[in-house]
Formats: sequence, C-alpha cells, structure tokens
Amino acid sequence: MVDGTLTYRYGKALGDDELAAFGAYLWQRQKDSPPPNLGSIGRDLPELFLAAELSRATAADPLPRDGWLPDLQIMTARDQAGTTAGLYVTAKGGHNDESHNHNDVGSFIAYLDGLPLIIDVGPETYTAKTFSDQRYDIWTMRSAWHNVPLINGAEQAPGREFAARDVEYEVSEKSAWFKVNLTDVYPPEANIEMWRRTYELIRGHYLAITDSFNLTEARAPMALHFVTNRPVTIFTPDEKSPATLLKLGAFPGQSRSRGAIIEFDAANYEARVTTMEVTDPRLLGIWGDQVHRIEIVAKGLPLDGVNTIRIRPSPKTMLIADETP
Repeated sequence: MVDGTLTYRYGKALGDDELAAFGAYLWQRQKDSPPPNLGSIGRDLPELFLAAELSRATAADPLPRDGWLPDLQIMTARDQAGTTAGLYVTAKGGHNDESHNHNDVGSFIAYLDGLPLIIDVGPETYTAKTFSDQRYDIWTMRSAWHNVPLINGAEQAPGREFAARDVEYEVSEKSAWFKVNLTDVYPPEANIEMWRRTYELIRGHYLAITDSFNLTEARAPMALHFVTNRPVTIFTPDEKSPATLLKLGAFPGQSRSRGAIIEFDAANYEARVTTMEVTDPRLLGIWGDQVHRIEIVAKGLPLDGVNTIRIRPSPKTMLIADETP
C-alpha cells in the first residue's frame, strides 16, 4: 500500500502540487482503516503531526494518461486521462538485482475499470528466508509466477547481468507501446538467440502482447504466463465461437464488474491454468485464497516465430453473469 503521508511530504518537498494532492487523497482514503503494525518511526511520527493538515489539504487522484520513468524503465498507460474506466497497463524493463528484487524483467500488470486484471502477486510476509540465499525458492519471487515467458523450461535468473536491452517507449493519442529485449535475462540453458517483447495499448480497444523470438535449440515447449486472481474459463472452438478463448471473470467480491477475453493463436498454442493456494496472511488480504497462472503453451518446439496475444475487455453493457465469448 502506498504511504499517503510520505507521498504528500515528497510532493511538498519537491513543490509538486499534483503529487502532494495525490498523497492527501491516499491519506484521506486510508485514515479510517485499521492502523497497521508500527513501522518506521521516521514515517509514523510525521503522520501524527500532519494529520490536521492532511485532513484539510486538497486531495486528488491525478490519473495521468501516460507515464515514463526512463532510469527505471517503467511505463504506464491508460485508455483515457482522468478516469479509471477501461484498461490501464504498466510494464517494466530493468534488471534482476534491483532493490527488493523479483525476477520479473519484462513483466506487466493490467487493470480494468480500476480493478486488478493481470497481477503481480507481490511478496509474502517477510521472513529470514526472504533475505537469504534461498530468496528465489519463494514462489512469489520467481519469474514462473510473473507475467513473462518460460523458455525451454528455464526461468529468469537473478543478478545484475540479467538485464533488459534496447528498451523503447512511444505514445500517441490512439496508442502507447513499450518494447524490450529479453535476450540477456535468461540463463544459457534457455538457448535464446533473440527474444523481444512488445506491449501495445490500443486505447479503448485492447492490450496486445507480442513476442518475437529465435532459439538456438528447442528442448521444451515455451509457455507465456499471465497471473490473475479472477476466475478463468477456457472456451474451446465450436460453431458459435471458432477460436479458442480464455475468459477472465469478475474481480472477487465485485460481482458486477466487467471481465475480459484473452485471444491467442489456438492453431499453435494451447491454454492451461495452474492454481496456487494462497496461505500467507498478507496476500490473503489482497488476493483471496487463490491465484491462477494462465499458461499459453506452444504445441510444438518452434525455433523462431512471432506470437501476439490480445486482452480485450468485455463490452460495458455486458455483465459477467451474462457473458459469452
């Protein structure tokens, strides 16, 4: 959870009224929540002295249409500025030795109408193991449970040398796209000659994820992973629906929220779903008792190719209970 007081203080220190207003907005939303466990005294004490000021401060969620942090290689984009309606996406490059690192170079998350759609599970409650040489035995830290490919059965590797290359970012009124080279993010056993991923948000329509690749050897079917806590249904082809589709249902506890359809190349890929039971108290409070990993798995062992997956929101007029592909 973003600290409203800290955000407000940063905004004031930088003379950024929009950031300060966002901090006040966060604080005013959080002030009636149960108090968290005592954290940093350097953060908790200022909140006590700023409470009256924060309660009177101008509060606003800025909801910018686009954002780009070039040093961190993080982009954000939404269908329309000033509203949570429609799709919102953020994707990252970076490297696998970042502060509090997860092996997630090239990963993304997506929201629909202000609710999580494709998620980053986040860390479990910290333990000694979290900061030990067993860190990447924890499932939430591994690339297998992030929205990135599994290549020749290999996950991403930890370390500063496992980094994104050739990162590009561009926006227009109609679209936003982010391109990242993932060739150096995987260990040698992935047998990658080239792997490039592109995210393109076509505003008001869909999010496209395109993987272009060349492998020196194919020993295991590659799989494209997408993690969600929403219910997932696989629809196989029939006369009414000639393509294989995946349907994401309503966000848990929001039965009248919209879902989305994931479209993929059913001639060359098949869909599977792996469910992980959530037991950590911190994650239970965020995602509920299950998260699901959608796996779009190659039917063969291609050495090269280009594959595009589209995530398309259901029509606004269509409720989850009535949805059919």
